This record gives sequence, C-alpha cells and structure tokens, in this order.
Amino acid sequence: MNHQFSEKRNKEVEKSHLKMAVFNEPAILVNLGSLYQPNIDPRSMYEITKSLLKVNGKRAKKIRLVCAAYHGFIKEVYIVSGWSKPHFWSSYSFDGEPAPLELREKYVGRSVASYWEWGSQAPIKFASYVIKGKERKS
Repeated sequence: MNHQFSEKRNKEVEKSHLKMAVFNEPAILVNLGSLYQPNIDPRSMYEITKSLLKVNGKRAKKIRLVCAAYHGFIKEVYIVSGWSKPHFWSSYSFDGEPAPLELREKYVGRSVASYWEWGSQAPIKFASYVIKGKERKS
C-alpha cells in the first residue's frame, strides 16, 4: 500500500460515519495483514491471530481482549483465558475463545486505523482504554 493511498484511506475512515473502537478494558490489536481472507473460517482466524501475537509476561497479564484486525477494522474479538510460554520462546502466547455477543457487537466492525501509522511493520498494538473517564495504556 503506498503512502498516498494509506493516508487517503485513513482520512476517509476518520470522516466516515463508522465508529472508532473505544476500549473499556485492556486490549491488544493484531493486524492479520495478508493472512486474512474474506471467507476465513473462525478457527483459522483464531489460529492466525494466536500465531501473530507474542508479548512479554508483564504486559500479557493485564490483557483481557485480543482483537483481530484487517485494514484498520476489527474482524473478531477474543476473551483471553490464559497465557502460555513455550520453553523455546521468550514471549507469551494467548489462549482464548470468541468473545460473547455483547462484546462482539461492541467492537467488531469498528475502526482501529488510528493505531497504525503509515509504514508500521508491527502487527501488534496495545490499545488505550478508558476507565472512569481516564485514559490508560494496555
């Protein structure tokens, strides 16, 4: 994606009537990139999300939600049930399941484009969240 197209797309998203995701709990956003397919089955999306998400232990323990994103929009939300650390990795991987309908309706389809700047290579972003009117970092 070239810079001009990306910048134009982000401005269109900001100006559109689509709602930005506002998190009320610690969350991680995972950009699925070219691994996403429009007709992907739920299990494959979970496995791809899980394979891309590796975090350190301190940050992992705070995270409740994992959001799979594509082109700046949330495609699926998972509730974290635990974190595991394979002996050959220095980072943790999440275990989870699709979020309840209430959370899916709150987040799926919402924009998270503002978390990724043009040229960002990182597939993972820690979402800011708001509790009692105060913004916090995941």
